[in-house]
Amino acid sequence: MKTISLDENLYQYLVDHSVREPEYLKNLREETAKLSSAKMQITPDQGHFMNFFLKCMGAKRAIEIGTYTGYSSLCIAEALGADGTLICCDKD
Repeated sequence: MKTISLDENLYQYLVDHSVREPEYLKNLREETAKLSSAKMQITPDQGHFMNFFLKCMGAKRAIEIGTYTGYSSLCIAEALGADGTLICCDKD
């Protein structure tokens, strides 16, 4: 699944050379992909961008509405650092 309209080869180059997806996120993404509602999960490039953006802002607190399996939550939490606070809300 990808979020930007690029040729498949160019998109793969972007992901291979700019997105840093830790093993635990990759494993979570692959497991989530097996679920019937997997399209709700963000893509690795989105997670990487969110992480980068929050680090640039120096954010220490965040609220996430709609957590699903937690991929984006983990991207956010890592950016906030050990002294950060993340509140996740989900109806399920």
